[in-house]
Amino acid sequence: MALALLLGTSALRAGNDDEVFVGNRAAMMGGAVAAVVRDGSAAWYNPAGLGGVERHQIDASASVYTLRMYSAPGYLSSVEGEREDASVREFFSVPSQVAYERRLTPGWGLGLAYFAPKSSNLLLREQLTTGDPVDGSRWQLTLAQTEIQHRLVAALAYELPSGLRLGASLLGGYETGVTSVAVFGAVTTAQQVSRTVSSSALGTFSRATLELGLGAQLEVTKELNLAVFGRSPTVQLRRVGDSHFSTAEARQPAGQGPELSGMADRINLDDGLALVRAGRVGFGLAYRVNDACLFSADADVQPAFSNAQADVAREAVFNARMGAYYQVRSALGVGAGLFTDRSPDRLESGEISTTGDFYGGSLGIELGERHFLHELERARSIIFSTVIALRYAHSAARTTRIIVSPSPEATELFQSTPGDMTVHELSLYLGTGFAF
Repeated sequence: MALALLLGTSALRAGNDDEVFVGNRAAMMGGAVAAVVRDGSAAWYNPAGLGGVERHQIDASASVYTLRMYSAPGYLSSVEGEREDASVREFFSVPSQVAYERRLTPGWGLGLAYFAPKSSNLLLREQLTTGDPVDGSRWQLTLAQTEIQHRLVAALAYELPSGLRLGASLLGGYETGVTSVAVFGAVTTAQQVSRTVSSSALGTFSRATLELGLGAQLEVTKELNLAVFGRSPTVQLRRVGDSHFSTAEARQPAGQGPELSGMADRINLDDGLALVRAGRVGFGLAYRVNDACLFSADADVQPAFSNAQADVAREAVFNARMGAYYQVRSALGVGAGLFTDRSPDRLESGEISTTGDFYGGSLGIELGERHFLHELERARSIIFSTVIALRYAHSAARTTRIIVSPSPEATELFQSTPGDMTVHELSLYLGTGFAF
């Protein structure tokens, strides 16, 4: 039962809500685009931006390549003081955005998009030896976890003659993950194996969600833009999970015969409607120094929210972003940004977690190419653009350390206690756009 609590499917949390930039301009400017976004990512950051669309456009990020490096002191330790630090690298690639936006009629803009704002692919192997070959123990821990979130978004916006844009979006979500954990331990007494234990857990889960987005942009002056944006509470439509646990143990008490024991169990999860997020609200501003230079800043807050039935426990969290973009010439632009990506998840007892408060920056370039068309065509030209951006983030994350008891008489072989984890994250973003 203790192992099931420690290794349960719902007890592994990884990553934060905004760990992947999902737009070409957002990837360059640290995500600070709520007041100026006009491409397909407006459906994600602020749907009101679609009211300013002047052309049909297709945006796609071919891939986001991300390398994460985790370091956790004393991740696998014994009650007698021996410890093994964890150091592991995680690499994954995900197509973060495919979006299409178009101008329906003067003032009306439509956006349809797919986003993948969160992904992980973690594999951790650690081994710990205590004591000596006469009286000691050996322990092995293997943890594998994959998770990805998908979002399908439809957004509509309208621009008033006053320069005020209003927009709304509908976001359907599907997230899925697989977690497997295996632990093996052998205790030696007087050069004889006196106790062994082997435990494993395998869990899968999937969840479908729905939420609404609202936003507004206002051109106060030619130089200054303001924005507000928000998300409704997230409704879980259905959550399905399946977990398998098994434990086998053998003891050899002094002067007695072997004692064997084991357990195998399965937990099925099938939940319906529930609230899993409290929503968020934020504001943004942008100042255009001239036709070539732009500065912007965003901030948003998420209220605290708890729902034990849906395994949700989130603290109130505030995040901020700021960025700059400079058009060097018609075919070349550069951007940079700073951001926070603080985690609202609370680390509960027994959870295995890689969540934390991330702080970082981004730097990117945009290459454009304009092809002029015949004067009888609907548009004067078509525009191709390519974005290459780097994103770095650092976090002093929270995790759970695993404590083992090497004594042959111990009643609890596994314990857990909160611990620290340092995470470095480096991402390469490749995106393209086609406006016509």
